[in-house]
Amino acid sequence: MKTLSSLMIEALAELDENLPGLGLYASDEFKAPAGRVYAAWKVEWELALLPLLNNLDCIVDHRPEFGRTRLHGLNQKRCLSIRFMTSATQICDLHLIRTSAFKDFRLKHGSQMYRTYGFAEAWSQLKMAEQIKQLWWPRRHESQSNIRMILFVGFDQYRKPFYPELAQLEKDTAWKNRQITYQSQSWPDSHGRDFNVLVGCWSLPERKI
Repeated sequence: MKTLSSLMIEALAELDENLPGLGLYASDEFKAPAGRVYAAWKVEWELALLPLLNNLDCIVDHRPEFGRTRLHGLNQKRCLSIRFMTSATQICDLHLIRTSAFKDFRLKHGSQMYRTYGFAEAWSQLKMAEQIKQLWWPRRHESQSNIRMILFVGFDQYRKPFYPELAQLEKDTAWKNRQITYQSQSWPDSHGRDFNVLVGCWSLPERKI
């Protein structure tokens, strides 16, 4: 049996490989009308996560509001909050967070770029430590959930993507002392561009499916 976290990571890794010439980095352009992009997470949800949950006989509580966020104190369009019920009738609150350590649309066509100088501020705005801590100190409307998870997708030119940020995050939150499980997988961009992809998932508690 695999964990729910590992299944989600595998589904996103497969999607990254199978989006022709795009991958997760440019997923918002997949089959979008000319000159337009889709809201963040819409493609990942419809092509990877929702089919996975359906195959696991989960029941999604509501239709996700793409392009908006329900994360406290965060005004980011690259975050999404979803509630679903597992086949074992356990309620799961899942937060989806996505970011990139660089900003250059030319990367979609193979150019090389480095981390932006402003990424430290962008990372700070994600308030990752607050999100992790709410796995064990949930907001009132999430206090009745049996499972709380954060699924993170990021793009970075470091060989170990987001290594300094995640190392500091672990120190700031001490998530291991809270019985939080963290699983991750990283790989070079499936389409030959000069960056690496990281998909990580924090879960409390972890569940095998």
